[in-house]
Amino acid sequence: MIRSGYTVFVYICVFLFLTISGFAEDGGANKGVSDDFDADFDKKPGLEVSMEVLQKFGVKTVPLVKKVVSKDLRVPGVVSFDETTMHTINTKYAGWVEKLYIDYEGKYVKKGAVVAEIYSPKLLAAKEELLILYNMEKKKTGIYSGMFNKDREKLISGAKERLKNWDISEHEINQLIKDGAATRTVSVYSPHEGYVVEKMITAGSSISPGKPLFRIASLSKVWIIVDVYEQDVPYIKLGQSAEIYLANFPGKVFKSKVDYIYPELSGKTRTLKVRFPVDNPDGALKPGMYMEINTSFNIGEQLLVPTEAVIDDGVRKIVFTEEEEKGIFYPKEVALGLKTNGYYVVLGGLTEGEKVVQGANFLLDSDARLKGIKPLEKN
Repeated sequence: MIRSGYTVFVYICVFLFLTISGFAEDGGANKGVSDDFDADFDKKPGLEVSMEVLQKFGVKTVPLVKKVVSKDLRVPGVVSFDETTMHTINTKYAGWVEKLYIDYEGKYVKKGAVVAEIYSPKLLAAKEELLILYNMEKKKTGIYSGMFNKDREKLISGAKERLKNWDISEHEINQLIKDGAATRTVSVYSPHEGYVVEKMITAGSSISPGKPLFRIASLSKVWIIVDVYEQDVPYIKLGQSAEIYLANFPGKVFKSKVDYIYPELSGKTRTLKVRFPVDNPDGALKPGMYMEINTSFNIGEQLLVPTEAVIDDGVRKIVFTEEEEKGIFYPKEVALGLKTNGYYVVLGGLTEGEKVVQGANFLLDSDARLKGIKPLEKN
């Protein structure tokens, strides 16, 4: 109700202003806006305005043209681990943790470092079996020598293969044979270097085949995950370049490209996650840091209308176009898209070359409403 009353008040003020200024018709002597707009509205819903009024109120028109459009986009982002550098350390045998070398999360681990000592009865028995077979080969004597002579090499090879299937390396097997005695525990090594991001065991805990012991991740590469608003999603493309800024590193710019666009839109924030990989050789970028990502996207050649030419009443967007014969204007409802650099992208309702009113269009809108002229619907 307040908005409606205010609108009526504006129309009355405009009408009174035009009348007092001498632009309303007075006994046929002076021709003003009200009678300049006089037309047979049942036949042609247009406003006719004299050149005098156009000049007095600064009503000017511009032709619509197509241009190549690009839009700058600035969005926040968060540093996260590159999931392709994350690895899980586990075993293929059951046992118990006798000694733990990684006793807290966040610790840096080098490739090949021992992370735990595991006691596994089955693995210990397999080691001793190999030693028995190997020692029989060396002695070539005993009551069982005749039985094993033919298949000795095959049995030894099978015993070694069982140990390898439990991730016992060739070097460890050779060391076992060289020492001639099986150690009670087996060492678990880290297959990659990185930081321990998750620790799932403690000293004395039992383990089972495939159960994760640790998860480690490298910081040599990280991901920047950004949330792109729904209206900007159609313009984000794979391979699109971006510059990334961090408040803690003023003046430093990280360059990247979009390498993945997530498939699901957030129902709460109405945003879509987009991923930018960044090299991080010195480890300066830490997971959880906030970043600012600047990028631009090219949406090709589009028909543009100046923002000043658009009247937005909250329900519709209206522009006034001028006919070939100067001084006749038509209100048109239009469909508009992206707003960039003082222009809207036209989606419907206007065509290239049409002239639109860019200045004082609110006066035309007020008089059109007073005259009951409705905007032409968009195509």
